[in-house]
Amino acid sequence: MIKILLTVTFLIVGSLSVFAFANTNKPVNKPTPKPTASSTPVKPTPKPTPSGGTTKRDPPAAATQIDYFPMPAIIFFAILSVMTFGMGIGLGILALGDAPADGALRGLEASLLAVLGGIIARVFIGLLLSAGKGSPAAEIAVGWGFFLFPGAVDTVAWLANGKTATTPEIMMWIATFVGAFTGFMNGFWQIHDWKGIGWLAFPLDVTWGLAGATTGSLLHIINFAWAGHGGETRYDAHRYSSGMRFKGTFALTQGPVMSNLPDLPGATLYSHERTHVWQNRIFGPMFTLTYLGWMAVWAIPGIIAAIVTRDAEAIQSWCYYNNPWETWAYIVGAGPRTGRHPLIWGDLVILGLSIPFFAGAITLMVWSAVTAW
Repeated sequence: MIKILLTVTFLIVGSLSVFAFANTNKPVNKPTPKPTASSTPVKPTPKPTPSGGTTKRDPPAAATQIDYFPMPAIIFFAILSVMTFGMGIGLGILALGDAPADGALRGLEASLLAVLGGIIARVFIGLLLSAGKGSPAAEIAVGWGFFLFPGAVDTVAWLANGKTATTPEIMMWIATFVGAFTGFMNGFWQIHDWKGIGWLAFPLDVTWGLAGATTGSLLHIINFAWAGHGGETRYDAHRYSSGMRFKGTFALTQGPVMSNLPDLPGATLYSHERTHVWQNRIFGPMFTLTYLGWMAVWAIPGIIAAIVTRDAEAIQSWCYYNNPWETWAYIVGAGPRTGRHPLIWGDLVILGLSIPFFAGAITLMVWSAVTAW
């Protein structure tokens, strides 16, 4: 029952997003006024400047005019609030066995976080795009830093014709959908500890940690049909006991979503994966892009080492176990990292590499921001 109802939720919310965006730029048919004699434009005679130079011009207006809450967005949030409240109550009572009062509280939390998540994410991305003033570099940076896929698409489009393919309106609707969906799932499963750090975790998920929340939303969609969601609450993270993974016994964490993790809170592997959840929240785009960047840089040497040693584990050793982000998480939990393969470097070696690695990542991020904005 819960899988069927969640499927309906995904379809309805997705349809609402498409409908709302499709009507964002819908032209309004206005009658064209007939020209009259008095309406003929008269060009003013420019006044000469005292120095004989040209007339001073006003500075150009900002290239990007952001409409944060057009009517389609208002309609979307109004429908979303009602729909998610009803879905929260229905799923809570019918699928999870909530008492009516508990179901109502679950529905209220899901609805509030869905609306707040969509609004906060929409405004956050809108402010970044507005500050960029139509700069393709800013739009590409936002796409890569907070959604990944639009950044890749816009990079290809810009290299091809000097223009980005993802408009600010599209980017803001992506943020709206990801923020709303993340808020609904976080509220429905009641993951946030409102007596503790949940007040920080939730806004980070729908702003600075949007890249992880985007891929985490994909994990939710993949996992709901065949993976069981953990029943624990208020740990500021989702846990699926099975689900999407890249290797049989390995867990996979994206944003606030931990997949293929049978271990309960308190276990070392749980602590390891929850470390990745907070790495994404605290470091945001730097975590996502440098993690992927490390894997990309070491993939070719790893493949060469695998061919030379005839051991495919060489790729995993250099791309995964030697990744500074993973070393950090292994120190927190999941047992010793070294000793699993000869090509896994010691913790002191990784520490020595981590200093220039993180210093370079921070420098590159600051340079990118200054260049784009």
